[in-house]
Amino acid sequence: MRTLGELLGIGFMKLVQVFYRPVTRITRTYDTEATKVLKEGDVVLFRGKKTDVLSAGICYFTKSPYTHAEIYVGDGWSLGASLNGISLNDTLGSGKIKGMSSSAWLDIYRYRGGLNKTQERIVLGKAYQQIAKPYAIIDGVIGFPWPSRAKLAHRGAYAAFGCSEFVSFCFEKAGVPLSPNAPPLVAPADLGQSPQLEYVCSVYNGKLRTDKRQFANKHDPETQPGKWHWLSRLLVNWFIKPTSVRDEFYASLHEMYERTQSQK
Repeated sequence: MRTLGELLGIGFMKLVQVFYRPVTRITRTYDTEATKVLKEGDVVLFRGKKTDVLSAGICYFTKSPYTHAEIYVGDGWSLGASLNGISLNDTLGSGKIKGMSSSAWLDIYRYRGGLNKTQERIVLGKAYQQIAKPYAIIDGVIGFPWPSRAKLAHRGAYAAFGCSEFVSFCFEKAGVPLSPNAPPLVAPADLGQSPQLEYVCSVYNGKLRTDKRQFANKHDPETQPGKWHWLSRLLVNWFIKPTSVRDEFYASLHEMYERTQSQK
């Protein structure tokens, strides 16, 4: 049974899709250094910027540089949930984030040991099945910092998705869950810190970068420049920090990740 807030959120995002339509098919292919290395089913994590209010807030909550997650589907394209719903995105091929003047910096992770053909088919199949479903604005934005939103979690039919919820959902359906935290209580940080994923490379402006491995899961001054946006600091310090208990969860998540790394 959906809450009124969820129903209103889904309705609002469907209205957004009328004016900001999702891309539902690959319109061109890209052949770059990055596409030669990437494999279908790779997890793409976008780095945030402190100068952006929403990005700065997510980075602060989760103690992570990542604010968005998608699944690579080939030919320079990935699938993910954003304001226009589940949509194809050519940032990996073109190197540009639509609607933003800055260049795109992304870190690529792969399921440890690689997905087998069956798992890959299920992950991509589930991803394509969700195309055009609306963005879960209530789950993804308003409810995120508070674990009590588990009471709002829908387990039957997924009518709307947040970005990390979408990625986690597709892998879970293939029998290879990425996070101990179940959808929709999943953020990009959960995926970046997942012991089931290993870092492959970074992609900047569509070009492959292998010299940034040391910055995986860390805030990189080069890609997250600038001072805190005043509104970001205000929201975090005066509203979210006093009321959110996500800090405790992410502290334990980082401890688990560090233990995994030390055992390699």
